[in-house]
Amino acid sequence: MSWSKFAVWDCSSGFVSEAVGYAVATGLFAEGILTAGTLFSAETFRFEPPATLTQAQLDQIIERTERVLLRVQTQVRDGALVSA
Repeated sequence: MSWSKFAVWDCSSGFVSEAVGYAVATGLFAEGILTAGTLFSAETFRFEPPATLTQAQLDQIIERTERVLLRVQTQVRDGALVSA
């Protein structure tokens, strides 16, 4: 997965806004993927808990993450979510 293809992601700083970071974390939770924010910013997150995964599990996480990023990107494009 290339994060740079999503307009809601800036490779140098993370998500384009805290609102977008929250929307992605919420969407991932709805997809059954647990995340945690970082101490100082909702513009970045980490997957929880850190674990040893099978390739099949990792493939599911990537597929679900792409699905959520596309949904949030559409919300930003449509004005339903502020990006900056």
